[in-house]
Amino acid sequence: MVVISSIASPDPDQITSAQPITRAAWAQYGGLIAHPSEASIGTLKQTKANAGTATKTSQIAPFMSNYDYAPSGTPATANANIFRCEAQGTIHDQLRVNVLERHPYTTQSFIPLGRDRNEVGYVVVVADDKDGVPDLSTVRAFGCTGKEGVTYGVGQWHAPMIALKETTDFVVYVHENGVPREDCEEVTIEGGLLVKVATDASGQAKI
Repeated sequence: MVVISSIASPDPDQITSAQPITRAAWAQYGGLIAHPSEASIGTLKQTKANAGTATKTSQIAPFMSNYDYAPSGTPATANANIFRCEAQGTIHDQLRVNVLERHPYTTQSFIPLGRDRNEVGYVVVVADDKDGVPDLSTVRAFGCTGKEGVTYGVGQWHAPMIALKETTDFVVYVHENGVPREDCEEVTIEGGLLVKVATDASGQAKI
């Protein structure tokens, strides 16, 4: 990874509250990896599999590589990695995000292992791009339970993974070519972004 810039937070005391993640709300940032409810199947294709003992939902999230357009011309491989993410402490259910990153030529998917299906176990923070750096006026945050994984779209600015309460392992699917600037770009946020989290999933919207 390479730090490409440092930008100032417009208001370090402004709070972004994490909302329950839904397929519709997350669609513009990538894809939600979760079994769809009847209300959110939409155009997703479902078929029987495993001799009729399973239902397959196809293409729930993108898995893309644009490394053919990378300046170095170095080929990438599709990799399955494990990230062990330490729990981040909160003060009055708030934490500060000081870095946003993106993967310019690949999607990146996080699938949590061993977290409670009914408890918010991690938070994702995203922002749109503006002239090659995050547009901090567009920051959003989402709380995710153990039954939900996320895919970040190609070039999507996001915070490093924020695990809550306990260290959490994630399976991470990503394309990589080993060229630091092409695999991951980082921007530091002077003053940081204040995010309010909640671990109660009782109000979690249907996915």
